[in-house]
Amino acid sequence: MGQVSQGVAAGYIASYGRDQELQADQLGAEYLARNHYNPSNMVDVIQVLKNQERYAEEVARAEGRKAPPKTN
Repeated sequence: MGQVSQGVAAGYIASYGRDQELQADQLGAEYLARNHYNPSNMVDVIQVLKNQERYAEEVARAEGRKAPPKTN
């Protein structure tokens, strides 16, 4: 039962497209600007997350494990 619900949830999440992703980015930038933060700092946060993803891949390879699945 748990595996079925996880599969359904994964399918639901995967159904989100590029439009939803862009909308989320736009809203995030808007919320930051409203609260007097520089929206361009979002780029720095995304870079940190990508670096973390690459590091996890390198560690997995070094330990002979399969790399974790990538995020968008």
